[in-house]
Amino acid sequence: LSGAEADCDGSGALDSCELASGVAVDCNGNGQPDTCDIASGVDQDCDLDGVADSCQIASGISIDCDLDGIIDTCELTSGSEVDCNGNGVPDSCDLASGQDTDCNDNQVPDVCDLSSGVSADCNANGILDVCDLEAGIASDCDGNSVPDNCEIASGATPDCNDNGIPDSCDLVTGIAEDCNGSGVPDSCEVASGATPDCNGNGIPDSCDIDSGLADCDGNGIPDNCDIGNGQVADCNGNGIPDQCDLASGLEEDCDGTGVPDSCEVFTGTASDCNMNGVPDSCDIASGIWADCDLDGDIDSCEIELGVEQDCNSTGIPDSCEISSGVANDCNGNAVPDSCDLTDGTLGDCNGNSIPDACEIAEGLVEDCNGNGIPDPCDITSGADGDLDGDSIPDSCQINFIRGDGNGDGIVNIADGVFLLVNLFAGGVDPTCDDAADANDDGAIDVSDVISILGFQFNGTNPPPPPFDSCGVDPTDTDTLGCDSYNACP
Repeated sequence: LSGAEADCDGSGALDSCELASGVAVDCNGNGQPDTCDIASGVDQDCDLDGVADSCQIASGISIDCDLDGIIDTCELTSGSEVDCNGNGVPDSCDLASGQDTDCNDNQVPDVCDLSSGVSADCNANGILDVCDLEAGIASDCDGNSVPDNCEIASGATPDCNDNGIPDSCDLVTGIAEDCNGSGVPDSCEVASGATPDCNGNGIPDSCDIDSGLADCDGNGIPDNCDIGNGQVADCNGNGIPDQCDLASGLEEDCDGTGVPDSCEVFTGTASDCNMNGVPDSCDIASGIWADCDLDGDIDSCEIELGVEQDCNSTGIPDSCEISSGVANDCNGNAVPDSCDLTDGTLGDCNGNSIPDACEIAEGLVEDCNGNGIPDPCDITSGADGDLDGDSIPDSCQINFIRGDGNGDGIVNIADGVFLLVNLFAGGVDPTCDDAADANDDGAIDVSDVISILGFQFNGTNPPPPPFDSCGVDPTDTDTLGCDSYNACP
């Protein structure tokens, strides 16, 4: 202990004695207890089991696959090595021994790259896709690091022509055309019907149009196809759809039917009675030509063809003048009254421009004798008299004899008795009050009895006319009338 021997662990016992007695171990045979080797840093004990790592490695108790003097488990625990597949062996040793492959040289076994999702194996051949691509086993025309066959199989990229090459690559290399820039080869769009090729030239219609083929209506279909398949009309056969002729002003469509006027007139679909090249309906709508009855036919044409009459030559059909109230047709014969009067069909004896027959029918004037001539005209012309000036022809009034109250045709005492009985004894009423009014004072009373008796027995004046013979009341201004008087014709 004074220097000739060592006591590295300070136990008071010589190291050599502790080693000789087995109290201490010297696995590496350096003459110093292992605990002192570990404590002084001469050796490591990474797993803290009190045994020097070098001894555990040498004895095979622990493994040091990379021969760096550190037990593998300690390297894994400390993180200085990785064991991605969990087999207890550092990945670097798995790779060095050939246990695992690392085709992409990222120091990570391929199986771990796959299981962690760092790399893919889309074709499930056990080789990373990037390695398949590097080795030329698979192609990647679009450079996205995914084999083309996988992209096609998964639907991630189309291969519409089934040539095993993504469509995008066919387009980039010029194997296929994509005139409309849709990302789909033209041949596929045409074959699938996704884009039309109405003229069968293998080029989508939209591209034909872009290159100059006409599509005047902008519907994406060449005009010649629209016309050929009957989709649009070309009534004038100029190779341009009618709607385009109209839009450009080459043709007119005044009635807004979508058909050029010239075609409607030519085919007879629209009438043009005045032959001005414009459908009649448009002439009418413009107000240049009239259609007063709104039947769609120009008035002047109807008059010229005899479909309508214009008896007064105003240029307006008679029916319209009548319906609008411009002309009267009081007898409803569809002829203006003025024409009926002019041609003598109807009379107008009083010159008021109203046919006599209408005035009579409407009760504006009387025609008591039913001869079709207003009573005032009969009186004015002298065809009938009006002795009492009441504007009623005498022929229409009842003839009677004044004073003959009992209506027996004779004026005598019997008439006085008749009136007395009527007035004071409840006798029957006279049928002709005018005849009973013997003194023509407009009343039937006892004065009439006195008048009759005075004439009969005292020689007083006879009753006023009509007395000597049958006649009408010349002073018919009172309220009395004559319902019937059978003694006169």
